[in-house]
Amino acid sequence: MLEYSVDDIERMQRNAERRMKNMQERSRAHIDKGHGQPPAPPPPAETPAPKPPSVKRTNILDMLNFKGMEMDSDRSLIIMLMLMLNSNGSDQLLMLALIYIML
Repeated sequence: MLEYSVDDIERMQRNAERRMKNMQERSRAHIDKGHGQPPAPPPPAETPAPKPPSVKRTNILDMLNFKGMEMDSDRSLIIMLMLMLNSNGSDQLLMLALIYIML
């Protein structure tokens, strides 16, 4: 581990103070030029009232989008197992493993 002498620490401290003062002077000069004022906020736009969500009943297979997948008996069994496990709050890693098996 590096150990600094007292003179080194004082020199670094003076250097840090000098940089801090320089930064403050630059920021004050920037604000004095008028660049520091925030832009005026845009006028609030009128938003229409949100529509209540409509209740739509859909088929679970339509939601899962299995149209392009061949549905053999093994995949059907795994999907049913996944649905049962999901309703009981199963482990996510188990669900991912079942999805991997389906691929």
